Amino acid sequence: MIESFPYYLGLSENAIQYLVDTELDDKPQATDSGTICHQRMERNTWSPESLIRIPADWVFDHAARDLAEYMRHSFLHHRDDFNRQGFRFLQEYEQITPLSSFSKRLLYSRLLFPLHYYEIVEGYYISSESEKHYYEEQLDYILSDSGYEQFLNAAQEFMNMRAQNMFVPPVSWLGKGGL
Repeated sequence: MIESFPYYLGLSENAIQYLVDTELDDKPQATDSGTICHQRMERNTWSPESLIRIPADWVFDHAARDLAEYMRHSFLHHRDDFNRQGFRFLQEYEQITPLSSFSKRLLYSRLLFPLHYYEIVEGYYISSESEKHYYEEQLDYILSDSGYEQFLNAAQEFMNMRAQNMFVPPVSWLGKGGL
């Protein structure tokens, strides 16, 4: 964790700056108002086994929260499936509710923030000794895998596809190094 933290801290700072730039450079549309979102949106969030929700499962946020959480979880935990289908989920979502440029940039800033890294590190430090090995393996896996940077680059390109203007500016250093 000590060796990787500076990189993920830098990625976090980029995500925060990307959000700030989005709020300065773009104006929210009517579709960008707050909504009820899931605490964590994953593929099996609405499986037949878990149809009951308690109030702690919900938060008031922008719809980009659910989209980012779903896409991040799908990429990290169902990569083969995600690689075959690409960004089909987002494409189908936009057929029903098109995303504004503000929404796309907000979604991208949320994807930039390495939440998965922080959850693994936090899990390690709050786990019992018998569970620490699991978190060490998870951390080793994400540190040895550069796929997330490729995912971020592909997400940026996909969100600009079929657009006349570049809604989601690229992060210039992304994919040019790292760990």
